[in-house]
Amino acid sequence: MRVDVLSIGPYWLRILISEAHDQLVGVTRCIHFAEEVLKILAEGDDREVESKLLVLFQYDNLTPLYKSYLFNFVKFLLRNRLKIVWCTLLKEARLDAKKYKKIEERIMGLGPEMVVVVH
Repeated sequence: MRVDVLSIGPYWLRILISEAHDQLVGVTRCIHFAEEVLKILAEGDDREVESKLLVLFQYDNLTPLYKSYLFNFVKFLLRNRLKIVWCTLLKEARLDAKKYKKIEERIMGLGPEMVVVVH
């Protein structure tokens, strides 16, 4: 499943985690988890990111049903990680023109496939 860049806002990840995993992390921890997930998605290769996300969500302590659900959620995040990271950062910076411009320039430097994030 792909995510539409226009749907990603500054709170999108928090809402997604809240809707998908409130039974796993609790609503009150969703803000913390969203911040941690964003940091993890922004750094490292896919294997490292996957491993860190599974540890964050305490994969080893889950029932088999939740393990399957979480694994699919992590795959979704990995497939869309660049869009999630850059769109979130852009939307958070929308009120700071200088910060927004710097982020926009970094995105454009990633290649033509990332132009969709900026426009």
